[in-house]
Amino acid sequence: MSKQTINIEGLSTPLRGAKHIVLRAANMKMPDFADFISGGEPIQRYLLLTGRNGDMSAHFWFPWNAVLTLVDARDWNFALTYIANAAKPIFCLVDDSLTIPDAFLRRVPANVTLVHMMQPSTELSTSMSLPHYDSVFISPIDDIGSKFYDVALQVLQRVFKRHEDYDMKEVLRELRVAGAGLMWTRIQESDPGGAVYWYEPGPVSPKLLLSAKALGRIMKNFGETLMR
Repeated sequence: MSKQTINIEGLSTPLRGAKHIVLRAANMKMPDFADFISGGEPIQRYLLLTGRNGDMSAHFWFPWNAVLTLVDARDWNFALTYIANAAKPIFCLVDDSLTIPDAFLRRVPANVTLVHMMQPSTELSTSMSLPHYDSVFISPIDDIGSKFYDVALQVLQRVFKRHEDYDMKEVLRELRVAGAGLMWTRIQESDPGGAVYWYEPGPVSPKLLLSAKALGRIMKNFGETLMR
């Protein structure tokens, strides 16, 4: 049976109030974080969840209200308590030293935007539970022969139920040439299997990993909060 062609549109899905994985490559090309914090009420709390070996706070210039280092189940419960009692909306970044328990994901409320940074791993591509995430962002691929490409393809095949109808390898090759990333999501999708979109990675500072648009949005949030 021949594969169908796939017409992938540019990303226009609202991202606030959902749970996302960002599968990042070594090139650190990622979606523009302004898209995660734009729209709706100003973000009231910026929360970073990190493990003992995490380093995201040194790279992402967000005005963190809290940085929690999580080691065991008690720490995850404490993080849920913080979220339950903190002012909302909340932007929560989880760094790639952590695997989020399913029980935690199920209890994250809708007024929290959660972004989980992930590096390519065998666990992610084969055994990690993905049902509680609303979208998966795959960073632009530089090398078709890389481990990142293999893991990205396997993750895509796990979440995108219609992948067998299409030549996803060819899709990833074409996006590599275009320098674009790929996103799977079920947000506002009528098909229970979700849909895939391409996205242009945000322009970032090598140190801050935030675009000027994202920084501007953060400053605007501050201003709107102070005027209340």
